[in-house]
Amino acid sequence: MSRRINNNFRKRFGDRISMTYREKPLTVSEKKLQNDSLSKAITHVLAGILKREPASEELLGITEIKSVKTRY
Repeated sequence: MSRRINNNFRKRFGDRISMTYREKPLTVSEKKLQNDSLSKAITHVLAGILKREPASEELLGITEIKSVKTRY
């Protein structure tokens, strides 16, 4: 990361979060596994926020994410 980004990160989070970088790049299979787990995590977070499963167009950024207002 650049020096400016590093400084902003340090100002915002202080010593609560530390960053570690891999010395070797990920293999193709490791990248695929990491991307799959990240996409599942994002889907679960959005499902929790929206209280419904997000559409694939919403996940891809094609359409705007809108929550449905429920009536009680």
